[in-house]
This record gives sequence, C-alpha cells and structure tokens, in this order.
Amino acid sequence: MNHAKRGLIPLLLAMLLTASAMTGCGGSQNNSGGSSGNTASVSDKAKTGDNNGNSTTSNASGEVNEAGEMTGNLVEENKENGDFVYDLYDNQVTLKGYKGSETTLKIPSEIEGKPVTKIYGDMEKAIVPASVTAVELPDTVVTIDYYAFYKSSIKSITLPESLRNIYTNAFMYCNDLENVKIPSNIRVISQEAFYGCPKAFGENLIIPDGFKQVTSKCYAMTSYDDDDGTLKEIVIPDSVTKISDAAFRHRTGVEKVTMSKNLTTIEEMAFLGCSSLKSVELSDTITVMGASAFCGSGVETVVLPKNACVDTLVFGDCQNLKKVTVPEGVTYSTGSYSHFSNAPLLEEAEVRSAEVPKQMFSQCKNLKNVVLGDGVKRILKNAFDRGETDVVLSLHIPASVESIDPDCLGTQFNPATVEIYGKKGSAAETFATEKGIKFVEE
Repeated sequence: MNHAKRGLIPLLLAMLLTASAMTGCGGSQNNSGGSSGNTASVSDKAKTGDNNGNSTTSNASGEVNEAGEMTGNLVEENKENGDFVYDLYDNQVTLKGYKGSETTLKIPSEIEGKPVTKIYGDMEKAIVPASVTAVELPDTVVTIDYYAFYKSSIKSITLPESLRNIYTNAFMYCNDLENVKIPSNIRVISQEAFYGCPKAFGENLIIPDGFKQVTSKCYAMTSYDDDDGTLKEIVIPDSVTKISDAAFRHRTGVEKVTMSKNLTTIEEMAFLGCSSLKSVELSDTITVMGASAFCGSGVETVVLPKNACVDTLVFGDCQNLKKVTVPEGVTYSTGSYSHFSNAPLLEEAEVRSAEVPKQMFSQCKNLKNVVLGDGVKRILKNAFDRGETDVVLSLHIPASVESIDPDCLGTQFNPATVEIYGKKGSAAETFATEKGIKFVEE
C-alpha cells in the first residue's frame, strides 16, 4: 500500500472496534486445540496421532492422548545432562533448555534412554540462547510447546515428520526464521504460531491438506512496516472451511492466494492490509465475511459470494478497487456499513441485494456508474455519499425500490453531478424531483 494511504488505517481500525460490538454474521470462535484449549488449526488426518485418522490409545511406552502425545509419570524436573535441561518421565523426556554455545543445535532423539517427545516453552525465555541460529529436531518430537522459540534468533529449523503439534506463539517474533517446511503429518498449528515471522516460509506458504481452519493471527504481521515482502503466494487447501481472524493480516508482499473451494467463513481482518493482493476468487460456498476481511488490500475487482453475509469495511480502503458486483442473496450484518468505502479508483458497481446499506460506497469519489438489480428494495443513508466530487454518477434505480433515504447521496453532493435512471412514477423519479436531480426514464 502507498505509505501516504496508511494514515487512514488507524481510523478504520477504530471503526472496526465499534463494529465488533455489533451483531455480526459470525465472529471469532475459539476452537479447542493445543494443550490448554487455545484456538488451533486441526488436521483431519491425525486426530489422535494416527496419520490415517484412526483412534490411537496406547503403545508400548504408555497412553497417547488426543494430541498424539504420550502420557507418563514425572520422575524428576529440571534435570541436567551435559548442555541440556529437561524433565524426565518414566517413558519420555521434555526438553526445557540448552546451555551450550553451538550455533547449530542438534537435539538428541534420546536422553537417559527415553525419547525426546516435546520441546518445552516459556514466554520469559526461549529454549535456545541467542547464539543458536539453526535447530535440528529428531524424529521423536511430537510437540513444540507454547512460546518454545519465542523471539529466538534461529534462522532455520528442521521439523520432523513425527511432529503433530505446534502450539500458540511457538515461533512468534522469530524475525530471521526462513524456509520452514511444514510436515505432512502435522495436526495442530495453534493461533499466532508464526506471528511476526516475515521470512518463515520463503515466497510460498502451502498449508497442508487436511486442515479444516487457518487459526487466528497464525501467519500475521504486527503492522504494515514489519513485513519485508518475502512471502508472495499462499495456497489454502480445499479441506479448509474457515480462515480465522487476522490470519494473514499485514502480509503486504502477498500477490496471490489460492482459496479453498469449500471455504465457508472468512473472519474479521483475515487479509487486512494485503496491499499487493490484486485479485481473489471467492467461492459461493462462503457464507460469512467478517469486518475488514480484505480492508486495505490491493484487489481490483470484487464479486461477492451469492449467499454471503458481509460485515463492516469488508473491502474498505481498497485503493486499487475498480469494479464491484453484489449478487442477489447477499446480506449484511446488523448495523454494518462502509463495505466498499474510500475506494478512489472505483468506477462501476452492480448491486442486486435487497438493500444498499449505509455508507456502502462512501468517499468513492470516482464512482461513475451504479446499476441496482430488480430485487433491491431499500437504499439507506449515505449509501452513495461520495463527498465533494465533479465526477458525474449515473444511478440506475429499478421500480422494485420502495424506500430511498433522503441523504443516500450525502449532504455535500452537487445535483449536477448525479443522473438517475428509472421508471416513470417510481420512487426513483420522486427522489430525483425532490433533490433537483436529472431524471432519465428507462
């Protein structure tokens, strides 16, 4: 996004906070996942640690929980063996720290004859010191715990196929982390797992097939200026039905997103500020689009899914937006507004939903041609408030429209910059006459 436009974003976010208090189409819902119930992406391939989705309850070493983790009895906490600090169980080891000076850390598969199955996390201190820049995990590790590598200096990490769970904030703010390959057997990637990691996936992020959702802020950046533009493409498999709030927020370098064909929900701010994203294909399976879902993105053309319920600023502040199509069947969350506002290049819009919501096209100063479909019944306040502009708007209003708010064009419009087309004797003609606007019968 042009830096000159970024000053508007704080205002939009403030508006979003107001909108979040309203009744929306659907909001963020934390689904159980991870060892403390945090929101998680859960793959349907390995619900209980079995790659085929078969129930796994025990093995030679002990019971296995739903996360695919062995349960066991703690023998001794904070033991030390050479440079490693760990908790010893009767059937496994949880690694808690490394005190050595190696820059490349090769974590052993066993300590005291027990498999290393978990990498412990602590918000106060990453498991590795700043001197460590590369980590190799053994094929015994099942879980990377909360905050395990939080704010660490690692540049690379080898994730084994045994890995099932990456929990909340595991790699948060690992600014130098590059080219992570997600194992095919992964079952959980919790919220904010890779938050603030601009280079973690190189140019391409391919989410493993089998995941049903992309979790909250999982791959997001803190602000526009934090993304270095490395990530260019995101592939979301058809198994995904939900993209959670702010999942890819502020990924300013992303140019292409392949959406799941079975997607039903895109939550608030999911692609907020993805300013290089020029196009997006939205499946008609989508029924919920949250507030600011694509706000500040670079999309040029929008065709809303035909049964979607959309929320405030869903495509607000899209500086490259040129054309909008709203099919019949689209609805709006209660009290929502400004769905396509502040789009300076927007020229054409076709709306066939039952109403044109308030401020829908506010501050779209270059809007020239709007066609309302036969199913439209209401035009609400400031729906076409373009502000001060010399651009002439041709507004086609069908006879089906029963109610037109007297301020639907705002309070600053010049009657000479609007032409209304409609049927003689219709509400459109009455409105045009009252406002001194040229009326053209069609």
